[in-house]
Amino acid sequence: MPDLQTALKDALNEWEPTSTTASEKPMDKKTLPPQTFKPTSNVTRETFNFIKAHYGCTSSQVKDAMVARGFKKNSVHSLITQLVNAKQVLRDKESRLAAIVTEYIPMKSYSKTKAKQIKKKEKAPEFVIHEPTPPKVEVKVDTTEPLTAQYVIDNIRVGEAKKLYQELTRIFEE
Repeated sequence: MPDLQTALKDALNEWEPTSTTASEKPMDKKTLPPQTFKPTSNVTRETFNFIKAHYGCTSSQVKDAMVARGFKKNSVHSLITQLVNAKQVLRDKESRLAAIVTEYIPMKSYSKTKAKQIKKKEKAPEFVIHEPTPPKVEVKVDTTEPLTAQYVIDNIRVGEAKKLYQELTRIFEE
């Protein structure tokens, strides 16, 4: 019986294949996984290149030119805004556009949590609105007539009558 070391070497040699493994073989086109995202229109790059080539054009001119090329008007409008926000395109006071960077840079997508953090940081200062105090209403009591019990009964509410009763009982019990 061979020793343990030789038995293990023989067993390992049996497990190793003599031909190349599947990982070493070149991949066929049939075995490639399907690509999940394929750029179809490249509208962002085309919009940026148009703005770069036509310095000082307005956003409506860009939209008209891109629609003539077959792109959607709303997509182009949204992309112009995104390019301005990404600081790749500059918009002046007269709404003329100019490319700031020399080459288009794909925009990064922000997750919802990052967007919420940005909104929290850029939150405008809160203003406290002071409501005007209502004018004081002065109740004028006619002092020409003496205050009678019948006048009080006619002009007092039930809650106030109860308080008046409690005060009067306190006064007369002392």
